[in-house]
Amino acid sequence: MTKKIFITLIFFLTGFVLPAAKISKAFEALKIYDYFKAKALFYSALKKEPVLASYGLAVIYYRTDNPFHNYDSAYKYIQASYSLLKEHPENAKKLKRTAVSEIQIFHLRDSVHLKAWQYYLRNGKKTGIPDLEQFMQNQPFSMYFIDAWYKRDSIVYNQARQQQRSSVMKEFIRSFPESYFVPQASRYLDYYRFTEFSSAGSIPQIEKFIDSFPLSAYRIQAEDKLFELATAQKNTTLMYAYIKRFPQNPHVEPTWKSLYSMEVGNYSSSALNAFLEKYSDFPYRQTIEKELSLANTLLLPITVKGQSGFIDTSGTFVIPAIYDGLEEFSDGLALAERDGKFGYINKAGETVVPFVYDDGEAFKNGRAIVKTGKDFFLIDRSGNSITGSYDQISDFSEGLAVVKLDGLYGAIDKNGKTEIPLEFSRLGDFSEGYSYAQKNSTSGYVDKKGYPVLPFLYEWAESFKFSLARVKYNSKFGLINTRGEFVLQPVYDRIEEQERGVYVVYKNNAYGFADSTGCLLSEVIYHNPSNEKPVALTNGKWLRLITEDDQNLMNKNGRKLAETEEYEEMYLPQYGLIRVSLNEKYGFVNERNKLLIKNTYDDADDFRDSVSIVKKKNEWMILGLSGAITFSVKTGGLERLGKSWFSYTNDKGVFVVCDKKGIAAYTGSPKEDVEVISDRYLVIMENETGSIFDLKQKKYIFQN
Repeated sequence: MTKKIFITLIFFLTGFVLPAAKISKAFEALKIYDYFKAKALFYSALKKEPVLASYGLAVIYYRTDNPFHNYDSAYKYIQASYSLLKEHPENAKKLKRTAVSEIQIFHLRDSVHLKAWQYYLRNGKKTGIPDLEQFMQNQPFSMYFIDAWYKRDSIVYNQARQQQRSSVMKEFIRSFPESYFVPQASRYLDYYRFTEFSSAGSIPQIEKFIDSFPLSAYRIQAEDKLFELATAQKNTTLMYAYIKRFPQNPHVEPTWKSLYSMEVGNYSSSALNAFLEKYSDFPYRQTIEKELSLANTLLLPITVKGQSGFIDTSGTFVIPAIYDGLEEFSDGLALAERDGKFGYINKAGETVVPFVYDDGEAFKNGRAIVKTGKDFFLIDRSGNSITGSYDQISDFSEGLAVVKLDGLYGAIDKNGKTEIPLEFSRLGDFSEGYSYAQKNSTSGYVDKKGYPVLPFLYEWAESFKFSLARVKYNSKFGLINTRGEFVLQPVYDRIEEQERGVYVVYKNNAYGFADSTGCLLSEVIYHNPSNEKPVALTNGKWLRLITEDDQNLMNKNGRKLAETEEYEEMYLPQYGLIRVSLNEKYGFVNERNKLLIKNTYDDADDFRDSVSIVKKKNEWMILGLSGAITFSVKTGGLERLGKSWFSYTNDKGVFVVCDKKGIAAYTGSPKEDVEVISDRYLVIMENETGSIFDLKQKKYIFQN
């Protein structure tokens, strides 16, 4: 805007009348840009004509074409002129006799506020806290005061957040009690206090946290931490103290049960009586006594004409075969199906939860997920629904279950209370206090209240494990820590799940290895044509290197096991022995590449339970760790059956189950559907009816 136009907008036109000669002369001097004279005259007129004089001084200080330019001074005088008009209506009437209008004063005030704010922002450059505080101090009535206040507080708050210490966050709240960020700061103060008290894993420190901050949002997590520590230490005194101190905590029931199993031991009547005498307040004595009377009794599933039940090891029916289906016992109850409906029975065969559900899952920590129609519910051991209906409910992780309703995900606690509202398009199981979440097609991480802890900027994310998580960013996979820092940069086509501290990474159809610090342990040049799982490529100590021509093992320090020998195949050690193939023959070397079992076999598997199955021509053999053959068979092959047993069909067409020495425990006609339970009981299914054979006693305990 030119000076002429500016003066035309601000000052008087034809017919301009001023109430006093001094103020008139001041505006005349201003009109011809004589700022020194105008400034002196305006100052001398402040007492008699404060509205006009203040306005004139504001014009001088606002303009940039004179040596007096200063936005703070412009603010001071235009604010004075504005206030005199607003607070004293007679000044507005008096102003009507001049060419300076209220609108001009208001307009200049808005312009001064804006220009001053822009000046303090330094044209978009980084503005420091001192600049913002000086602005608020110098211009307390500016229309941009709230913006400065918010910006100042956001800088201080984010600085406090970066330090992740309760003392720093507490000081922020004390220093800025009216800040917009105080609610968020209070939540993080709660969290930092909890982590500081619990990080050392000290029971006294966590108890101190609970005593010091009884209303903390993390009180339950603190109680849960005590539960973990008490049970991990297997200290019955600590566990009982936990029960007495936190009687309402949902961990009390499993703590009682763990305490019971630790104290009772062998479930004898004397042990039970001693336990009940020691813990007279045991709340489940009447209902649990019956269950515990069978706790040490091995129940074997049995099917008779398509109906399921359980027998004990003597072959006596404990639960009759009257159910369409039965699952294993969990929390003392088993999911059962009858007439197309599901319910729960105890070990005495009594119905504890009626058969009214369309589906169900096993009880865990006193809760089970059941389904009616398309709706899922959470029930307790009495069959009481403790939640409303959901489209989906996950298993609990770290005290929370993810739920889905109408396409949105949230989380509930074990009592059905909503801890995270249904607002995410994806939500994962909690691990290490965090869960991945998705909103608006991007993923980030939230805490157990649903508050963001890491930004939503990933295309895919997974739960943290060992404080690390795989994420997809810009179409590539990387590895982040719980602070959101990339430990492995997102440059990989794929990263497999961690295997004992080692990650298998893929790029351009080749694989390599990296550790949990982000250090590459090998080049990414190896090929995995069989797409073997990470457990087949590393055991955390050795890395399996597969090329088109040979295979080798390398430790994490880069030392290769075989420096000169080129093995066609080399597998991970089992029982200290490494299966290798050379010239299409299998043998075993130790972890110093010393050949212990010569390469003479056409096929072999890794050692399991101290034996390997090997093949030479048409003969299958059981090989011991020393290389000695404990048993061989020439027909029908040799297969593992359970942990300690093997099966084959002999030259007479007889199906045989034997031990690792080849001593037969069972013989019979060829079988297709067999399994071993508890490494002892052979279950044989024929025509929807099962028989059970005791391999150690070498006799049937139930035969159809």
